Amino acid sequence: MLPFLAQAAPAHSVAAIPIPHSPVVTHPPPTAAGGGMLVGILLLCAVYFFPTIRAWMGNHPKKWPVLILNFLGGWTIIGYFVALKWSAPITKAGTVLLSPEAAAAAAPNPVFAEARTAPSPAPAPQPIYITVPSAPAPPPSESLSTPSQDDVEKLAKLGALYEKGLLSAEEFQKAKERILS
Repeated sequence: MLPFLAQAAPAHSVAAIPIPHSPVVTHPPPTAAGGGMLVGILLLCAVYFFPTIRAWMGNHPKKWPVLILNFLGGWTIIGYFVALKWSAPITKAGTVLLSPEAAAAAAPNPVFAEARTAPSPAPAPQPIYITVPSAPAPPPSESLSTPSQDDVEKLAKLGALYEKGLLSAEEFQKAKERILS
């Protein structure tokens, strides 16, 4: 028999054998730090996938390509902003693309339509305009006939004097009226 087994402890007592230089390991009590980390990870995922969430919530017609772009290229700043811009609601002539639920919620309720629109007051009377025919124009007088060749030459000379600055505008008008009358 082996010598170290000869001095075995009795069966009814348990003896602890001390191990020299063993560090005592204590575990800290559980805290909420693990839950806070989970919330932080979920928040970061929500921010990262915001373009995808926006496209799916708005019932965007190209939600799958937005998801692929966001998943594969969202880690780059350019890819993220392209996905964010692409996921914006489509507008055409001032209308916004709405999901059927949002469109039903935005539709006016016919029960309360009369309460929202107050009866309009009677329109104010508009003035009545009557066109009175005027007297016929008198026939053209003989003085308004076409100028003669002599008058045309006089007007040309008069215009040349005015262009050279030898006549003022007032003198030119008076002379022209004398020639044409």
